Parts: sequence; structure tokens; C-alpha cells
Amino acid sequence: MDDLRAPMKLLQQDRRIALLAGVVFLLDQLTKLAVVRALEFNGDRM
Repeated sequence: MDDLRAPMKLLQQDRRIALLAGVVFLLDQLTKLAVVRALEFNGDRM
């Protein structure tokens, strides 16, 4: 029974890592977008 549970545990871990990577990726994209927007906004004001 342990042989069947081991892959499931690994799969869950992989899913968590993938989810974490996705969240980090989204945050990174949002940060870049915010920086670009801020730079454009500052450029328009000058």
C-alpha cells in the first residue's frame, strides 16, 4: 500500500511547487506591469 501512496505524495508536492511557481510568476508580471505604468505616468507628467 505504501508503494501506491508514495507517488501520490510526490504528485501533491509537485502540484504545490507548480502552484507556488505560478503565484510567483503572476506577482512578477504584476510588478513589471506596475513599474512600466509608473514609469509611463512619470514620463507623461514631465
